[in-house]
Amino acid sequence: WMGDRQTFQVMPSAASGTPDTGREARELAFRHENETARPYYYGVRFENGLKAEMAPTDHAAALRFTYPGDDASVIFDNVTDEAGLTLDRENGVVTGYSDVKSGLSTGATRLFVYGEFDKKAVDGASSGVKGHLRFDAGKDRTVTLRLATSLISVDQAKDNLRQELPASRSFESVKKAAQRQWDELLGTVEVEGATPDQLTTLYSSLYRLYLYPNSGFEKVGGTYKYASPFSKMTGPDTPTHSGAKIVEGKVYVNNGFWDTYRTTWPAYSFLTPSRAGELVDGFVQHYKDGGWTSRWSSPG
Repeated sequence: WMGDRQTFQVMPSAASGTPDTGREARELAFRHENETARPYYYGVRFENGLKAEMAPTDHAAALRFTYPGDDASVIFDNVTDEAGLTLDRENGVVTGYSDVKSGLSTGATRLFVYGEFDKKAVDGASSGVKGHLRFDAGKDRTVTLRLATSLISVDQAKDNLRQELPASRSFESVKKAAQRQWDELLGTVEVEGATPDQLTTLYSSLYRLYLYPNSGFEKVGGTYKYASPFSKMTGPDTPTHSGAKIVEGKVYVNNGFWDTYRTTWPAYSFLTPSRAGELVDGFVQHYKDGGWTSRWSSPG
């Protein structure tokens, strides 16, 4: 669409010994019948018996890996190696940043990540860009990672994790809460007399309608702030903090008005008028910040 940006890769491995972080060496086969994709949950069982699952919050995700045997590792990587990675084996913590972006990602800033594992890491290594941790997965052979993101700093990513996904929250509670959010949103529309295929088309389309635009803001203390994609940088990025100008307010990004003004925005206004108003305010924020609102926000 407008190119990948600000991506960070996490992958489980059931390889014995030190897992190979090479992209072809670590790839795993799976069948679509062993895959479940929902707005609130993704799960897949690979052909080697390893299972990977994810459930989201706004700025974080719970990732649960169930291993077929005693070999349990997690690999960290990035699409273009434009990234940083630090592994704290003693405390089971992963931190890092991503500078991945395409030529269309105007204004894209550095993404930071902070994650905590629920099991003890027994080995690990990092090149500073990619790496792995090896775990004692215990009797249940399951390792869960709570991973949060921030466009402001590593510390803010850690606080986003505290706010949205504390250690007391189980994987299932994250999944159920995300499902409730989507059910409430998609439940705005009720249909009588439709076939199962027609219902699938309708609700799949509504799901895609509300995937975008995206919130670009974070709760910092008691205030909403964001790393501006519309203003000049205030300094260089560091491994732990963005050099972008930090602005107060709620901003929304990722929208192409010339494709959406005829259909998408009337749908928001018709189905969820209050939310539509907040989204519009989020694009007016572009003007307040940088002096204009883009036709294509990707994000700047």
